[in-house]
Amino acid sequence: MTTNAFFLRKGDLFVPTGMGVSPWNTAAHGGVSLSGLVAHALDHVPSPAAMQTTRVTIDILGAIPLDPIAVTNRIVREGKRVQLIELEFVVLGKVWLRATALRLRIGKSPPLGVPLAHSCPGDDAAVQHASGWMDMIAVKSNFITPGPGACWVRFPCEVVAGEPVSPLQSVAMVSDFGFGIASPFSMAEWTFANLDISIHLTRLPSSEWVLIDAVGESAGNGIAISNTRLGDSEGMFGSAHQSIFLERRK
Repeated sequence: MTTNAFFLRKGDLFVPTGMGVSPWNTAAHGGVSLSGLVAHALDHVPSPAAMQTTRVTIDILGAIPLDPIAVTNRIVREGKRVQLIELEFVVLGKVWLRATALRLRIGKSPPLGVPLAHSCPGDDAAVQHASGWMDMIAVKSNFITPGPGACWVRFPCEVVAGEPVSPLQSVAMVSDFGFGIASPFSMAEWTFANLDISIHLTRLPSSEWVLIDAVGESAGNGIAISNTRLGDSEGMFGSAHQSIFLERRK
């Protein structure tokens, strides 16, 4: 495909372009494109009042085939103060992903911001490119050396062709990076597929660059988690977490 997007919209279906393939399974969707599509679907669900998405949870129920995705949504709780939304991704007649989003009404309260963990990149910063859809500036990570990591990421692409990336889409996509930049294990020796993403936000990012500051943990039982702090040019604004399936490469 010549488009710089993860999906093409065709009627009620989202057709993969081949750009968002999983790094662990070339016959399956990757977590970045899936989380971006979740946020895209949420962007199109109206709210009854001015609201902020404060939580998104995504459960990936298997290696999702690279076939068109049908997205369904349901309002679980509707109100002027709280809204709860449920999404499902259906591929070939089977539910492969479930997500929920919690929105809260926007009001006034004292700001309690968290200072930025790492300086925001300037206009002259050296940018590292990956696959044409992501720009990255590493702070303390190179995706190879095990240990905690941090980087700035922006997306010069679209989730759905013809529609610019929204702040919610941007933060949903970077939330899939945590264990990748902060694995305590060598990527040459281990695979680490994420099974879920959980995002908590005080606000949405206000700049195209989003900071990921992550650490990975494991108890030596084939299971790991990642804990990620999220920030932008104005400061830290949220966190993301993942459950990781560890498997040694053959």
